[in-house]
Amino acid sequence: MSYELKDGKDQKLHILPCRIRSTAHIDLTTWSRNESESYLRGRHLKCETLATKGYLLKNTNGTYQTVGNLNKTVDWDGGWSKKLSEWNDINDAIME
Repeated sequence: MSYELKDGKDQKLHILPCRIRSTAHIDLTTWSRNESESYLRGRHLKCETLATKGYLLKNTNGTYQTVGNLNKTVDWDGGWSKKLSEWNDINDAIME
């Protein structure tokens, strides 16, 4: 499952659920934004700290970053939010 949202600049953001092991930025700029989700599914994400649930955000330029932490809810445009504790494990993070 995935979600497409729009940020303040009216650009589409692709949100994937995952459990992340670091709240730091994950830079995957070497991946083309045109590569399919099925290609990305199962790819290893470099993680450095203990497990922390959060969002994996795919920007329109192909970069990925983590957003939020276990104790907070992330909300874009006041119209969408989800408790981070409801996200799936990182092993199933990239999925259709």
